[in-house]
Amino acid sequence: PRAATPRAATPRAATPRATPLVMMPKDAQGLTDTFASFFSTNAEVPIEVKEPNTAISVAGKAMAIARPVFAVEADLQALLTNLGGYDEAEVQAEIAATINSAPVVIYTYGLSPFSTEALATLESTGCKFQNVELGLEWFALGARGSSTRVELRKRTGQGSLPHIFIGGEWVGGLSTGADGGLTGLVERDELIPMLRKARAL
Repeated sequence: PRAATPRAATPRAATPRATPLVMMPKDAQGLTDTFASFFSTNAEVPIEVKEPNTAISVAGKAMAIARPVFAVEADLQALLTNLGGYDEAEVQAEIAATINSAPVVIYTYGLSPFSTEALATLESTGCKFQNVELGLEWFALGARGSSTRVELRKRTGQGSLPHIFIGGEWVGGLSTGADGGLTGLVERDELIPMLRKARAL
């Protein structure tokens, strides 16, 4: 008997399968967001903010009484240290560029207790910030520091330091300026949300 010769299989065309249409609920995006936030490693961790020292904050508010005297003194200092004048537009442009260069910018004096207290509060949050020290104190400013101090006053209405900007917005000093400054933000629990909005955290 003869062995049967194997036959080559005839290739058959694959039959395309229809993919069933899946209907997603209307709030599927909400479910996706919920699961994403549940498994997210970037969950918001509570941040313990160091409240500014009450005595220093109160002293800062009291300094506002001397505002007119400090304004005259600042103008004279800027004129003397800059030998009669400086380019106001150039200093203003430099300030604008600086306050938009970081999520948080603080202008300080190195020896000022108000500046030191504001820095300690910002540091306690772990936020990203840039410290621009104009000089050791108001009486020890050079030409650029004194002109920057005057132009900051023209921009904000406040002649004392620190000056704090969050997300490019001026929030005041330690306890002066816009709605009680940094101290006011801490007391109203608005500092952390503002820092998050500015992507400083």
